[in-house]
Amino acid sequence: MNTLSSLVVPNDPLGEIEAQQLQRDKLILETLDAHLNEAEAAQLNAEAERDAAQRRLEVANVQHRLALQRRDGYVDIVKGFRHGVDLVAKVPRVDGSKLPEDVLVTLFMLLCTCESVCIPKGAQCTPISLFASARRAPWTLAAVCRRWRSLALSTTMLWSLVILDEFPVKAPRRSVVLVNYVATLLERSEHQALDIFISWPQFVDLNSNTTYLAIFCTLVTHISRWKIFEIEIGTSGSWFDLLRGITPLLERYVCNHTIMRNQSAVLLRYLPVAPRLREFAIRSCPYIPRGPYPSLDTLTISTSMPLSRDTIWSLLRDLPRVRTITIDVFSIDNRPVTMMQLPAVTLPMLTDLTLSRGAPGLLNDIVIETQFCTPALKQLHIDGQYLHNTARSAIEGLACKLVTLFIVNGTLGDATSASALLPLTRLEKLHLRSVAILDGFWQALMPSDGNSAVPLPSLTSLILDGVGVSPGGDAMLQFVIARRVRGVEQQLQSSQDIDGGAGPNRFTLEEVRLENVSPLLMAEMEHTMQAVLAPGT
Repeated sequence: MNTLSSLVVPNDPLGEIEAQQLQRDKLILETLDAHLNEAEAAQLNAEAERDAAQRRLEVANVQHRLALQRRDGYVDIVKGFRHGVDLVAKVPRVDGSKLPEDVLVTLFMLLCTCESVCIPKGAQCTPISLFASARRAPWTLAAVCRRWRSLALSTTMLWSLVILDEFPVKAPRRSVVLVNYVATLLERSEHQALDIFISWPQFVDLNSNTTYLAIFCTLVTHISRWKIFEIEIGTSGSWFDLLRGITPLLERYVCNHTIMRNQSAVLLRYLPVAPRLREFAIRSCPYIPRGPYPSLDTLTISTSMPLSRDTIWSLLRDLPRVRTITIDVFSIDNRPVTMMQLPAVTLPMLTDLTLSRGAPGLLNDIVIETQFCTPALKQLHIDGQYLHNTARSAIEGLACKLVTLFIVNGTLGDATSASALLPLTRLEKLHLRSVAILDGFWQALMPSDGNSAVPLPSLTSLILDGVGVSPGGDAMLQFVIARRVRGVEQQLQSSQDIDGGAGPNRFTLEEVRLENVSPLLMAEMEHTMQAVLAPGT
């Protein structure tokens, strides 16, 4: 009886069973929710990794394409070099002793010809030549055989190149060698025009070394034969006082001071009369030769010393044939000037004007405060930090002329900066380099509606070199898309004219180029650019 009673299951209440079931279901649901959250988190992480991998892939693709282009370019260079070597190898060898004298003289001239690599912003002004040492080229040719020596000594043009590129030394024997070198060149060149290249970047005072002072004085005695004169020197200005006499053959004059020194201002000095001077460039020189220069084609002034307006005007007023002017100065004095103090200046052939650092302030004076006439001006280089100040009204004065505008440095961040460009209705090429560009600049250059005038209607080329834009470049892309679409609309409208002519497509960007930008930005913008622009642009 007791055994049977122990096997009977008591009747539990229904609510207790349901509560246990709900508790089990709750635990199961919580476990499943936790698994779901983990799966969703893993999915988000995977998507983020996928996006990051996609970005890395795009960047890698851009880098691979650039590396491939560089490799292919180098391969083409190597192939061209090997092709040239093969052609030379196939040419039958000719005995040099049997060549006619006129042919040998022509070869001598080609071997001794050099081109200067000295520029006002560069370092060394030593020329380059087919010989390892252009300074010793005539002696090398003369040492081959008696016939070559006779021809070399009788060809005076071979000895007209004077290169002084050695640092000053105190060894008396070496000083004698240099003096004899110059004397030999001057004697054997006879009456030929001289190309003189002097590179003494460590000189502080020319008078401190009697040997080099004697060499320079010897060259000055032949100043009437100078055709090219380039000098790179430390801070010595004493050599300038030695320039006396007329230089009827001088065509190129370059002066580069490599060591800055304290100077209150750049001073004007008189250079001997140079009626054939075509190129004139100075860098950090305390003296600027005064004109007139009736044949001058290129003028370059680069200095960190203060430069006065009257100094610049004294140069510009006597340059009737100048085509290119570059003024790169640290500061311009702020003394008040009037129309009477700065006379009218006319540069009828000026096509390229570059104003850097402190020079853009001159632009306002050039166009507004004086009667500065430049009817042929087509290209302007200006520092971007001055674009929203006095240069704005000056650029408006040049609106009917400019075809190419280069803006370097600074920030273009609002409609104020863009408003300076709006009057440039003939501008075809806009080149921005090392400029920070914000969205407001691009938005100000976009038409507000379909019937409004298009800013920069003649623009066909946009080049961005090392610029900083907003992340993704959305505003710039909108500008490019708007210009492209507007160009298509203009083309369609022109094709429906009565005469049936398509007409010029003035509102289409034909070239959009990005240089020296980050690979990530390039990858983000590339697919959109390809969708907007035609292939090859």
